[in-house]
Amino acid sequence: MTVTGLLQAEVILSSAHSDINGCPSSVGGEGGCPPAPECHDFVTGGGFIAVGSGGRANFGFNAGMKPNATAADGHLNYIDHTTGMHVKSINVASYTQTGATSRRFQGDAEVNGQAGFTYVVDVADNGEPGRHTDTFSISLSSGYSAGGPLEGGNIQLHKPCP
Repeated sequence: MTVTGLLQAEVILSSAHSDINGCPSSVGGEGGCPPAPECHDFVTGGGFIAVGSGGRANFGFNAGMKPNATAADGHLNYIDHTTGMHVKSINVASYTQTGATSRRFQGDAEVNGQAGFTYVVDVADNGEPGRHTDTFSISLSSGYSAGGPLEGGNIQLHKPCP
């Protein structure tokens, strides 16, 4: 084929189309909808709860899904002053949203320096200040459990998931 003279033509190499169609959050990632955002919240706390008759247990912890993390992480330290028992977490194996302001984390622990135990902690950030409104409870594989409203201290939920 031979072409003589000047040839002017418009060639479309690509095209795009855009429109707005409501994407329900449950669809995330399908049908052109953006993926649903990941939920990365974590909780911190420290203080004390009443145990036994007039006793006290102190605790401090941080647990959850921190930004850019791929797994739950954190630490727990708990001392029941009525028994002298000291619980120290080895890991945070799981972290779960159990309510709008409550979380559960669990994992392996040492009790009085001895490994081989597991723990489950439930906490709730029920407002400020945390005293008498926030709650902390712990259960151990040994059968020990304690919990209730904070007598002092605070639970703080950071970047809560919607």
